[in-house]
Amino acid sequence: MTSTERRSRIEQMYGPGCMIECISPSVATERAEELTRASTARDLGSSNGYFAGMATELLSRYLLAAAILGEDSATILSWARSRGAQPWTALAERDDIVPEGWLSTRETIDSLPAATQAACFATVLSALRLPADG
Repeated sequence: MTSTERRSRIEQMYGPGCMIECISPSVATERAEELTRASTARDLGSSNGYFAGMATELLSRYLLAAAILGEDSATILSWARSRGAQPWTALAERDDIVPEGWLSTRETIDSLPAATQAACFATVLSALRLPADG
């Protein structure tokens, strides 16, 4: 991972230490929407609007989970690459914060064909990464 990638679009837009604000599901959702809009994900055409919407949904869950765990944007990049259980476990353990229905996103993603899952996660990664310099 390069230092630019580690910094990510999250810190570029909101500054270092911004994750704690995502402890609010509404802030996490708002930031996920802004991050997806700031990337090229929304500009891919109407056929890819589905992937942008799923990326926004996934990203809002990852932002909230990172805030719960005290993690940073590098961890979110790792989660999007590995598709592991850690963010979902964090969300499941905090039903006092996590809105009803948020955990079903994982089941929705897991039920999709592999190529569709890959496109959703690629869109999440696109929303997180800074554009290449130059």
